[in-house]
Amino acid sequence: MRFLVMKSILLATLGLFFLGDSVFSQPVKIMSLGDSITRGENLEASSPFSGFRDDLYTQLTNADFSFDFVGSFQEGNPPDPDHEGHSGFTSAQIDASVNTYLAAAPDMVLLHIGTNDISFSTPVNTIITSITSIVDKILQNNNTTKILLCGIIPRDDAKNPDTVALNDLIRILVQSKKDLGFEVFYVGQYKAFTLTPNWETTLMSNPLHPNDTGYALMSDFFFTAITTALTGSATLVTDNFNRSGIGPTWVVDSDISIVNNELSNAATDDLWDHMAVYVQETNPDRISFKWGAGANTTGISNGGLALRLTEPTTNADGFLVWHRGNKLDLWTIVNGDPGSGQGFIFANLPEPQAGDIFKVIMRLSGGTVFFDAYINDVFDGTVSASLPQNEPNLLYSGFMLRGTGNNDVDDFKFVKIADAIPPGTIDDLTVANVSPSSATLQFTAPGNDGTLGTAFEYDVRFSESLIDENNFQSATQVPNLPAPLPPGTLESIVVENLMPITQYYFAIITKDAAGNESEISNVASGTTSLGAIIVDDFNRPALGNNWDAPGFAVVNNQLANLNAGNWFLGTYKATSNPIEVQFKWGANADADGIDE
Repeated sequence: MRFLVMKSILLATLGLFFLGDSVFSQPVKIMSLGDSITRGENLEASSPFSGFRDDLYTQLTNADFSFDFVGSFQEGNPPDPDHEGHSGFTSAQIDASVNTYLAAAPDMVLLHIGTNDISFSTPVNTIITSITSIVDKILQNNNTTKILLCGIIPRDDAKNPDTVALNDLIRILVQSKKDLGFEVFYVGQYKAFTLTPNWETTLMSNPLHPNDTGYALMSDFFFTAITTALTGSATLVTDNFNRSGIGPTWVVDSDISIVNNELSNAATDDLWDHMAVYVQETNPDRISFKWGAGANTTGISNGGLALRLTEPTTNADGFLVWHRGNKLDLWTIVNGDPGSGQGFIFANLPEPQAGDIFKVIMRLSGGTVFFDAYINDVFDGTVSASLPQNEPNLLYSGFMLRGTGNNDVDDFKFVKIADAIPPGTIDDLTVANVSPSSATLQFTAPGNDGTLGTAFEYDVRFSESLIDENNFQSATQVPNLPAPLPPGTLESIVVENLMPITQYYFAIITKDAAGNESEISNVASGTTSLGAIIVDDFNRPALGNNWDAPGFAVVNNQLANLNAGNWFLGTYKATSNPIEVQFKWGANADADGIDE
């Protein structure tokens, strides 16, 4: 059934335009393909065959996508009930009939399959062979079809480890197809469930099938992945300032207002503390604006983009990027004022003029943030800085303008690219070396998106008990980790402050800058060593330099206190940080001396 939704989203009073489905000339045909989970079986629902599809229909409709669910079955509550969910089917059964299903000519396939295979104890290598064949047949039918291939949801029984193993293979399959140029996307449904506390009771209606809450969560992850696949960006907002008032989407300095349909800075001082912060959306990947019609050289040299702002106020911390003269400059912003210069480069292009568009694309690599600048979409240069410690999860953007010259701006554009692809999973974690108080971990660095790109950060945990995905967050976190290295590089991390002769378990989750997380790594274990045993038997004539003990001496091969009255300290200084200390009372020690 076709449902064509063509709404124009225009907030005229704010001058904001959001990317809707107007970029698609025809409705996108979406096929939900799989087993009873795709069909929507739910023992807790009165109408059990909607599953995630009714929620997804609502989300796509509200987002103004033009779409058409397709499939040979019509079941459930959504106004468009078409689907291809076959109860009880294995991946081999779907593979045997997929060419028949493709007669519906889907533009996109949402594929969640493998649960029944695991129930039948089919080896995961056999399952992935069938899933690979399904993917290949879809692409052979139409190599432009977008495939959203799921890491299948967890199961609340003893076979869940096979689900984890299969999902690792599915992730590898997705990356192999992406490397060949196909539009195949990984949808981390397993992680979506297991990150929810008590998912077994809050998200499941039985050990294999979600309840309504679980299906709604599946829909959320499908929606994000569909947005990524169809638009390449989750959010695109343009503010053209064609209105009289600032409105609720901006927080601005008192000297900033809208004049003649441009954001205008009326300050006449020589200070930089004039900021405008866009507060409606967070965490952009790229920001651009157009210099106003009356902007002059002095004003343009004294204004730029305020980026990665830590709060939605004009007193935020962050970074200032601007082109002045023949330089591209980068400064920190501290409490709404310029902080310190982070370096500049000689720009590739002349200084912008009135009407020129200045754009900055932000990207992260390890612990560094890079700002790629463009003027009228021509590359101007890159400046970079170390990421601040304890940077918040929500970051804002806007302008910083000096009260010098005319630096009015127009056509602010905010773009946030959706990243639904998690980093690769570490599968070769080992304990390479131990000491009495530390363990050295080694593993191969995964990619930021599967095997591609450098990841953002590691979350390393250890425990004296076995670690799994259910108790990972409760294990002890290793602080102050180095930034990840490029994928394929041998990583080495030293975990310190351990107890000797103790068995520890270690595991790692890799994160990207968008907040996506890998599956938990394989769990490595090791036992710390005993360490050095130092004995001083005092069998010598003098105490020596290893002790700082005024008034003490060696007498008859024993340490004797020659001081009178009060307490006196003798310190062994040849080594430090012992974990156990003992001594033996001398042969002539009496009760009064032992008591003191």
